[in-house]
Order: sequence, then structure tokens, then C-alpha cells
Amino acid sequence: MSLTRLEKVIGRRRYREFKSGLLPSQRIYTADLFRFDVELRALVMKSLSIIEIALQNQIIAVSKPQKFESFGHARRVLQELPTHKQFAIAKKFGCSNGREFRAILRVLNDARNRSAHHERIWNCKLDFCLPSAFEVRRREKVNYETRSYTIAAAFDAIMDLMSHFPEILEIEEELDNLLSELPIDRKFIINAMGFAVPKVVG
Repeated sequence: MSLTRLEKVIGRRRYREFKSGLLPSQRIYTADLFRFDVELRALVMKSLSIIEIALQNQIIAVSKPQKFESFGHARRVLQELPTHKQFAIAKKFGCSNGREFRAILRVLNDARNRSAHHERIWNCKLDFCLPSAFEVRRREKVNYETRSYTIAAAFDAIMDLMSHFPEILEIEEELDNLLSELPIDRKFIINAMGFAVPKVVG
């Protein structure tokens, strides 16, 4: 697809957002970047559908059955539960307490809403950041870091929460495949997403 046609399809504002996120020499790949972002948003939605179902089932296990209308609704129901029940659910997802778990879900809800409403996410700034206690624990498990308020931080949380349940999706592998298919320098893209340079050991 030509860049002129892409602009007509997605609109001038979105086109400029994607184009301006690239270096001048990379702007010939604007359409590729847009396709990457579409797939990235789909991966966010797919991942969070699993987390949302797990969250709903955990709420039902400690409370009365009910119909959940959305991810945001499940978050509100969780917040209204007694502290000890929030704690029990948070522990299932590997979190220290209900407050930490709710803070993580707030970040994921932000990423979900942006994805659902077709906003650019590959280099966006989220409205919320992960709790510091979670980030400290996460750094002990992986050899990379993520910057706050980025989509990388959201993916970090997604992968961590999903690691506490039977593996259904291979999120890390799918993300790696998307990055491999993009004809733009990988380091540039992952840095813009919020993934920092791997930690040096030793």
C-alpha cells in the first residue's frame, strides 16, 4: 500500500502520528509500522481476554456469581470485595496484596482501552505506571527492564500475571515474531516501546 493511500485510509492525524515516530530514513516503512501496531493491539486484546476470564473466575470463587460487563467492571467488583478476599485473589496472580494487584490492572485496563479504540500503542505513553514493588520483583526474574508508562511495562505485567496460570498463549514468542517481521531496526522499535537495554550480569 502506498503511503498516500494509507493516509487516506487511516486519516491524516493517525498517519502523522505513525510517521513522526520514525526517523526520516525509516519513514518509507510507515505502512509496515501501522500493520505492526494493529497486530500489537490484537496481541494485547488476546492476552487480556485470558487475564480477564481468570480474574472473573477468581472473583466468582470468593463471591456470589454475577455477570461481568467489561474488564473495567471486573476491576470495580474486585475493589468492592473485602480486603481479605482481594488479598486471596491477588496472591493467585502473584501479587503481594489487593492494592498492588488493582494498580497493575489499572495499567492493563488503560492498554486494553487504547487497543480497543484503535489508538497507536507501540510508542504511546500510558496514563498509569506499575507499582514499584511489582517492578522490583519483576527485575529479579528477567534480564531486561521496562520504562514506566509504556506499552512494554504493560506487556511485562501481562507476561508476569499469565505465568501464574497454565500456559495458553505464548505471548513472548508472539511478540518476538511480530518484531522479527518488521523491516525496521529492532533496537529502535523495542526502545520506543519502552524496553530498556538488557541488564549486564557480572
